[in-house]
Amino acid sequence: MEKREVRPNIVTYNVLIDGYGKIDNLEEAKWLFEEMEEKGVRLDTIVYNTLIDGYYKKGNLEEANRQFEEMEKKGVRYDTVTYTTLIDGYDKIGNLEEENRLFKGMEKRGVRPNVVTCNVLIDGYGKKGKLEEAKQLFKEMENIGVRLDTIAYNTLIYEYRKKRT
Repeated sequence: MEKREVRPNIVTYNVLIDGYGKIDNLEEAKWLFEEMEEKGVRLDTIVYNTLIDGYYKKGNLEEANRQFEEMEKKGVRYDTVTYTTLIDGYDKIGNLEEENRLFKGMEKRGVRPNVVTCNVLIDGYGKKGKLEEAKQLFKEMENIGVRLDTIAYNTLIYEYRKKRT
């Protein structure tokens, strides 16, 4: 692109970082991320979320967390996707304590959870047999206006059924 004097912008970089993440080439994705910074392209929430998602999908939660911390240092705002991606990563490895820590941080920073966040947390509570906590979360989400979907209901029903058998 640059040979043709076309300067990549944030969208171009984000698409490339996402693509490299999908083919498990996070070294190249990280290189592009760093190149963005060197060239003065503003790193935003979407770019960070893309990189965090790539690390999460590769199972590298340590690096995903490092990028999460970098966001804060650089003053890049977290959003629901940022938190939900990390919460889901910890759900996949069964670390409910870290899921809860992130969820509380989300609330503290005023980032509103969505139905996906709720589904992941209900799943986490269910896997640990903490059905009362799952039910409480379910009610809290309804109280703050998060419209729960069939996945949330099915997850809760499944976990209750599993406990009975």
